[in-house]
Amino acid sequence: MTSSLLAVEFGANERGIILFGFEIYYYAICIVCGMILAAALSALLRNMSGDFIFLLFVVCIPTAIIGARLFSCLTDPNLGIGRFFDFRDGGLSITGGVIGGVLAGFVVCLIKKVNFLRAADCVVINILIAQSLGRWGNFFNAEVYGGVVETPSLQWFPFAVPISPDPYTY
Repeated sequence: MTSSLLAVEFGANERGIILFGFEIYYYAICIVCGMILAAALSALLRNMSGDFIFLLFVVCIPTAIIGARLFSCLTDPNLGIGRFFDFRDGGLSITGGVIGGVLAGFVVCLIKKVNFLRAADCVVINILIAQSLGRWGNFFNAEVYGGVVETPSLQWFPFAVPISPDPYTY
């Protein structure tokens, strides 16, 4: 009885891992690892107070996620603002995330009386590194690959990625 309970509660499939019956997508794992990497690099390579860098990330990451979802809902006719809270159905915009995170960082800098450009200089390169890690999640999600590579001699990684016509085959 215990082994069947564990089989239901824990596992993995082609989309993600299952913990306590809740599926966590590989895409999300890549993005969260990118966030953690950005925070760690900013803490290690900082030219500012570690507490301030931590405050920036605690405020900016949730605001960036909300901004990414809001921008996606406002600009995607398939979503609409009524589906804002349906995060698991997809729809996060990098543009909205950047706008939300930058605005939140600007407000934090105003409140704490810190030069915004100096703070941005401390974290922006780490955010770019985190984005590159997070974008690997798109491969797990089977999206955002770019244009079709029609030249047969270039149809191999990293020039091309094989994509199955069946959306349930990874």
